[in-house]
Amino acid sequence: MKVKLIEAAWQSYQEKIIPPGAPRIQVVECKRAFYAGAGSLLDSLLKVIGPGKEPTESDMMIMEGVQEEFDEFIRETQSENG
Repeated sequence: MKVKLIEAAWQSYQEKIIPPGAPRIQVVECKRAFYAGAGSLLDSLLKVIGPGKEPTESDMMIMEGVQEEFDEFIRETQSENG
């Protein structure tokens, strides 16, 4: 069985960010945006790092920056939702 990392991340995001009882259309549109963002990030990372090569220190700095950016987004969103 394949591990679905994006689906697991989506589930976590949905639990932490989307208010309970949100309308179905909000959940559907958020999921679409989430997956579009994940796809865009993957595409960007593959262009920078490239498949089949060892990550460089610069590549790792990019990955750390992505993690920091995502963590900041979660903190901001959680503070907006109380």
